[in-house]
Amino acid sequence: MTSLSVAHPQSTPAAMNVIHRGLTKDEVIEKIGEPYAKRSNKRRIGPDRILEQDFYRYTDGQDDYGLFFNDGRLVGIRKTNPGTLDEDLLIFASIFQFYFLRLAVFFGCVGIFMNLIRGEMLDKSLHFYLLSPIPREWMLLGKYLAGLAATAVIFTASAVMQIGVMLWQFDHATLSGYLQNSGWSQIAAYAGVTVLACVGYGSIFTAAGLFFKNPIVPAATVLIWESVNLFVPESLKQFSLIYYLQSLCPVSAPTDSTMPAPLAALVSNGNPRA
Repeated sequence: MTSLSVAHPQSTPAAMNVIHRGLTKDEVIEKIGEPYAKRSNKRRIGPDRILEQDFYRYTDGQDDYGLFFNDGRLVGIRKTNPGTLDEDLLIFASIFQFYFLRLAVFFGCVGIFMNLIRGEMLDKSLHFYLLSPIPREWMLLGKYLAGLAATAVIFTASAVMQIGVMLWQFDHATLSGYLQNSGWSQIAAYAGVTVLACVGYGSIFTAAGLFFKNPIVPAATVLIWESVNLFVPESLKQFSLIYYLQSLCPVSAPTDSTMPAPLAALVSNGNPRA
C-alpha cells in the first residue's frame, strides 16, 4: 500500500548537513522539519515479516535530497540538483525545435502520409477504394484526415508527456506558479505547433506520394530545404515550413557559444513578416 502527501517547506543547507544514516523519522523531522513530499510503502519479505519503507524529499532551494527509511530508520540519502525551471524550459525548447519537429514529426509524417496512396499502390489494394461509389477527391481527403488524426494524436501526446516528465521533478509550489503564469499557454502552444507541423508535412508528403514512385527523393529534398532554410535569402525563407513553426514556438531555443555554427543556425528562430 502506497500513500503520498505533498507540502513545500524549504530546509537550509546547514540543516541538511546534520542528517546522517541511522536517524529515525521523528529525529529527521525534528531537525529539518516536514518534507515537501513523502511516500510510504509496505511489502512482505517473509512469512511473518513486513518491511515498512518511506521516502522523504527535501530541498534547500538549490539541491534536492531524497531520504530512504527502512522500518523508520534512515538508510540512504540521495542528493540531486534538478536545476531551475527556466533552464529546463530552454533545454526543452531546443529539443522540441531541433529534434522533435525536424526529425521525429518530419520522418513520422514521411512514413505515414507517403504510404497513404503509394503504399496502397504497392500492395495492389488501391483499386478497392476506387471501386467505392465516392469521388476520388473525397477518398483522398478521407485518407489524409485519417493520417492527420493519427499523427496529431501520437505526436501531440508525445510532446505533452515530455513536458509532464520535465515538470515532474519540481516541487508543488514551483509547478503551481509556472502553470498559473504562462505554463498552460506554453503547453497549448507546443501542442498547437505540433498539430500544425502534422498538417503541413502531412499535406506535402501526401502530395509527394501521389506524384513520386520513390519517396526517398522528395523526402530528402524537403529535409535538405528545411535544413538550409536559414542560409537562403529572406524572400526564399518563407517557402519553408520550419521557418513558421519555429516562430510560433512559445520559447526561443538558446544557442551555446560552443555549439558549431551550422547547428546553432538550425535552432535559431525565424521571424516571418506579418
